[in-house]
Amino acid sequence: MLQLSHKLLAISLLVILFFTSSCGEINRPFKPENKSLPSFKDTSILKNSIITVSPTSGIKIEKANLLADLVTKALLQEGILASRQSERLNSLILRSRLEKHTIFWSLIKPEGILIYEIEMIYSDTQLLKHTQMVAELISRAINSIDRISVNQKAQVYLAVLPIDGALKSGASTLFREMVNKIDSPQIIITNDLIKAKFLLAGSIYLEEKDGQLQLVVIEWTIMNTNGAKIGTVTQQNWMPINKTENQLSIMAETIVNKAVRAIKPLLESAY
Repeated sequence: MLQLSHKLLAISLLVILFFTSSCGEINRPFKPENKSLPSFKDTSILKNSIITVSPTSGIKIEKANLLADLVTKALLQEGILASRQSERLNSLILRSRLEKHTIFWSLIKPEGILIYEIEMIYSDTQLLKHTQMVAELISRAINSIDRISVNQKAQVYLAVLPIDGALKSGASTLFREMVNKIDSPQIIITNDLIKAKFLLAGSIYLEEKDGQLQLVVIEWTIMNTNGAKIGTVTQQNWMPINKTENQLSIMAETIVNKAVRAIKPLLESAY
């Protein structure tokens, strides 16, 4: 029962970012694609910068230091400058904290501004896998960051398309939540596809089962009106098999809140 509770509370947000110049037909429901990512050396926010990895708070110091060492090594393997200690003034900081079997990883600017945050289930027996996933997600995230101030950009119109795939009732609830949660001075929600500059399309599909739980995958794909993809935000949520539809509706606000954290920066950096 404890395992069931932990899985229901854990919502893993995976950000898969890619860029493409193709304008071919869009197939739905969308599936993750294996696309090459731009090199970090071309990303302005990391130019002449380095990520300083801090020990995780909330766990024993020996384990916290080991975890920080492993993440630092994994980031270096991803081609990202990382260190346990740095004297550079423009060093970014990767902090983490353990809360109820979940580690929250936060990438922060020197002045304390949060750039990106992910949350992952923590297991002492899978440290190496955990750190490799953290490094991969951080790598993908920083390759999408645009330092141009959004305050200098014009307002753009975004059309949120109806969510397709499985769980139609829950999908309708998610759609309504998403329309209400995209709150940005630069982004205006519209149902006029002619006026819209960007489209946000959602898909829901069911993956493997684990005992009494069903893995529900939700994908939010941002694209230009010509169909060219800008990026995809993928969420995985464990829900009771016999109450999946109802549980999705109950968790809709939480799911959308987490998705919007990744969707907004993608949109704001795309125009």
